[in-house]
Amino acid sequence: MKIRLIAILAVVCALILVNSAFVVNEWEQAFVTRFGKVVGKAETEPGLYFKLPFIDQIHRFEKRILEWESSPSQMQDMEKRYIVVGAYARWRITDPVLFYERIRDERGARTRLDDGIDGAIRTEIAQHRLIDVVRSEKREVALENSDYDTESKLLDFRLGREMITQNVLARAKERTAGWGIELIDVQIKLINLEPETEAKTMLRMSSERQRIAEKLRSEGQGELQRITGEKERDLKAIISEAYREKQKIEGDADAIAAQIYNEAYNADEQSRELYELTRKLESYQKIFSEEDTLLLSTDNDLFDLLKSHK
Repeated sequence: MKIRLIAILAVVCALILVNSAFVVNEWEQAFVTRFGKVVGKAETEPGLYFKLPFIDQIHRFEKRILEWESSPSQMQDMEKRYIVVGAYARWRITDPVLFYERIRDERGARTRLDDGIDGAIRTEIAQHRLIDVVRSEKREVALENSDYDTESKLLDFRLGREMITQNVLARAKERTAGWGIELIDVQIKLINLEPETEAKTMLRMSSERQRIAEKLRSEGQGELQRITGEKERDLKAIISEAYREKQKIEGDADAIAAQIYNEAYNADEQSRELYELTRKLESYQKIFSEEDTLLLSTDNDLFDLLKSHK
């Protein structure tokens, strides 16, 4: 019986000891409630802590940075243009006791953040134009073909997306003050036109690009005609110069040949006869081929030549 009693007392002591201590990890912060009321202060440092067994209750909350992300929702900018905006934020619990008293848990916090951050974004979007929400204040746009984009609203840019997100963060912090949380950052991750507006915008952009393309094609055709005209002119000049040079060379050659023929013809009787014979042979070689059959009369020059050769 004594052994059993000692064992029972040991088990009871062990249960009391286990329920009297709790461990706070590095990523946690915790506090104790007794009958629904907070007892003591929140423990934010890792370590071993104690409480009343079976009576006190431990509430643990994240000490790390948490995320919030909104579903894409439709909003209206300053120019009454409907756009679809999505955002995300980073936050953490800085006062777990106040957080517990005001919101209770992370699920409730995300619901409250949906209202607080989404409302701040809607307020800022309604006060600015789409171009300011899309563009960054520090980014410069280098437009190509600036001659065709003089009416572009990209050049008319006032505040910028970075400043707008800072304003959203400031507004959201005002709305979340007193919740026991710290809102670290808010960023816009998605901006789309409403489907009907997007279709109209795409059609307008397509028409504008088509107009620019037609203007470029027209200028290209004009440049083509200019280059083709210059090519034809240069080609005619080259052909004319080549023809003139050809005629000059042929004339010089004919003059030299005539001079040689004249000198050979007037040299002496024997040279003249050789010259005439050579000319005749050359002419006959050009006139007749091996497949030709000749019918010659006795008074033909060629017959005389063949007869004398014989």
